[in-house]
Amino acid sequence: MVFQMDQIIMKAQGGGRIYLYPYGTIAMQIEEILTRRYGITNIIRIDNDLCKYNKEIIPIHELSGLIWNEKDVVLIASNNEKYFRDIRLTARKYVPEENIYDMLSDNPKLFASDLRIVSLAMVADEIYKKNISGAVAEAGVYKGDFAQHINMIFPDRRLYLFDSFEGFRKESVVEKFDNKDETAGFINRLKDTSVEEVMKKMTFPNQVIVKKGYIPETLKDVNETFAFVNLDMDLYLPIYEGLNFFWEKLSSGGYIFIHDFYVYAGAEKAVVQFCKEKKLGYIGLCDRCSVAIVKPID
Repeated sequence: MVFQMDQIIMKAQGGGRIYLYPYGTIAMQIEEILTRRYGITNIIRIDNDLCKYNKEIIPIHELSGLIWNEKDVVLIASNNEKYFRDIRLTARKYVPEENIYDMLSDNPKLFASDLRIVSLAMVADEIYKKNISGAVAEAGVYKGDFAQHINMIFPDRRLYLFDSFEGFRKESVVEKFDNKDETAGFINRLKDTSVEEVMKKMTFPNQVIVKKGYIPETLKDVNETFAFVNLDMDLYLPIYEGLNFFWEKLSSGGYIFIHDFYVYAGAEKAVVQFCKEKKLGYIGLCDRCSVAIVKPID
């Protein structure tokens, strides 16, 4: 439920317990308002880190097994975009949905300046609302600048990262589809990265599975279903191979983003050919660079 102070006050004055989670700056400010202005003292502080140093603060897993009534409230008091979804998913593990109130119902990433990140956040909301199952993936990782947002926005999902981490290989260029002038400009670039550099950017590194090498070779032993995939490989062949592979493993209602559709000839031709073969449509994203394909809902 969306946070409303008057409802919280009424529940607390009616004997309900107020749990503030996590116990950071915002939660402290709310506690001060409740105690000083309204005399409410039945407040329990929840924080998985601060509980190690203060016995008056408890970890959220201690809420498991409690008997809840309609007056009890767990107030999520955080606008930290890095852990936004992780905090809310964790709360829902231990607390009934009807007892959770949220200070911030919208992910801060919905208001980011990078419109591709905004699109990712919107799609993620749909995936969670519709309970679309599956892991997430990116093929064409480079330095991990977009992958880190996938990892952050899907903290409970396995994230597969496919990249050579050594740039492109000339064998991937299909002269019939890839523009020679375009590929000549980047075929020997994008080598200044590494698995270690990318992993340092991951908020939830334990969820990351790195598949180092070239597509389609790196796809062969992947036995997984996916809810979201981002393809950012610039060239016709790896994009076309990636689309065919991931489409078969994409959950109903799942999404595939293809970057650089409006930039590189090979990317556009791979998407158009794939969509013609599968009788699918695609839609441009507001970053003016990417398109998305959605798997029909059964």
